[in-house]
Amino acid sequence: MIAYSPARSGELAASHDGRWIHSRYDPRMEAHRFVEREASTDCTYRAAVILGDGLGYLVDAVRKRFPSVRLVWLNYSRDLFDHRVADADAMWSGSGSLEHFLDHALVEEESSTLLVLAWEPAARAFPDVAERCLTALRTMLDRRTAVLATEGFFGRRWLRNSVRNALALCSRSSAEPKPAAHHPLSTDSVVIAAAGPSLSLSLSDLAALPDTTRIWALPSAVSVLLNAGIRPDLVVATDGGAYAIEHLKPLRGLGIPVAAPLAAALDRPEDDYPIVVLNQGSWFERDLIGTLRTASISLPPHGTVAGSAWYLAGAVGVRTVFFVGLDLCSADLHSHPPGHRFERILWPVAKRTNPLYTILYRRSVVGSEVVPGPAPTNPRTGRVIGGRARISRSMRVYAQWFAEAAPPTDAIRIHPSPVALRMPEGVLPHGNRTPRVDRTDGLRLTEPGTPAPLQSAVDRWTKALDLLPKALRRPPRERSDEEALACDIARTIETAHYLTVLRHPQSAGAEALADACRATIAHCVGRMRQTNMPGAHP
Repeated sequence: MIAYSPARSGELAASHDGRWIHSRYDPRMEAHRFVEREASTDCTYRAAVILGDGLGYLVDAVRKRFPSVRLVWLNYSRDLFDHRVADADAMWSGSGSLEHFLDHALVEEESSTLLVLAWEPAARAFPDVAERCLTALRTMLDRRTAVLATEGFFGRRWLRNSVRNALALCSRSSAEPKPAAHHPLSTDSVVIAAAGPSLSLSLSDLAALPDTTRIWALPSAVSVLLNAGIRPDLVVATDGGAYAIEHLKPLRGLGIPVAAPLAAALDRPEDDYPIVVLNQGSWFERDLIGTLRTASISLPPHGTVAGSAWYLAGAVGVRTVFFVGLDLCSADLHSHPPGHRFERILWPVAKRTNPLYTILYRRSVVGSEVVPGPAPTNPRTGRVIGGRARISRSMRVYAQWFAEAAPPTDAIRIHPSPVALRMPEGVLPHGNRTPRVDRTDGLRLTEPGTPAPLQSAVDRWTKALDLLPKALRRPPRERSDEEALACDIARTIETAHYLTVLRHPQSAGAEALADACRATIAHCVGRMRQTNMPGAHP
């Protein structure tokens, strides 16, 4: 039970079951001393998350010590919240989705320069709520850290891929047709094939699917499906890495459409196979898609290609998605089923002093942990599939997203692994049950306009970078569109340098950061000028 009484200083104090949440003498001074002890003034914080705090004295202390910082407050008790003595910029007190609140209360840049303060007396008074808040915050930060790490590793490659793919698509003679009844996007139900170990259990069922159910393959599942005599109707590719092309090579000459953002690493994009352009809203996509003579489908960005395929299904009006091979874990040493494309890469490098099992052990076991629960088994034979399921930290982040995401459309998981995703289990459809329908009315397409020279996009990026030093000194929510563009460019192609400058925005590092970004963009411009493709020259 919560009780309120005045402290000796005259401020309101509160206790829970006889334990004081704030000082009985001077709760405001107590909070100020706590902030002075825990929060360094050597770092430039963009935001602060206050966990607990009871009546809000900690919020008040942080506001006075760091007046320009955005304050986010997670209160553990609605009763205490209703008696608060201070307000934060964003506040949660138990109503509504905590995960949704955190995603909207903090932009990604604020997460990278974040002050987190937890009020321990409140955590002892409300341990369950405190644990929930801490877990949600940790999960959100882990996910955003993974995004920044990916951006830091792939950012420059995304830009190079986007320029290359835009040039290749500009050279094509005609636009892609809109999806119609014969198109792989025009369907009521879709099977999305991922390359988890359990995919092998579904191959016979995939071969017996009715024609009205389309098969969309993720790149790593392509070779497994083709080796089993199963031709996917569409491949959804988002990976920008060098190995991504290896997965797409088996598609050569087959004419199978590929749905991909410009940043994806595509195999021979200049060849005449169908490409469905996905627009995930990045700064380079926004400008480069205007140069293309094709429509695009707008999707929110996502850290996994399986998530992007699910978003695509929702965007084009698919009613039901069946996931096969979506394990998000390895089966002991094996992270993929037999026939996976990486076998061609791993076998040649195996040798007596570095055998294949050692390579698989490093890839699947080192840095992972066993998933609680029974080992996955073949439902037909009852035999264990490959041993205990193991999950890495990155797979755990992806699994957390699938478990918490608002589904873009209904999804059913076939042969689920021990990693829980809050998707119902089911079986694949058999027989021609539903006539094929034209779903073009459900598409959210960005219609093509008059192609603009690619150089115009590059000029805009270079001009925006002139504003970078000023933009970094302003709070993210107060920047103009061009200032926000400058920060997006810097974060994508100079991530580590960008994060360093964020912590010290008044230094001369911002000018050096802008120069480094211009040099990277100039490298892409040089490649453009070496071609005779439309838009290659100003």
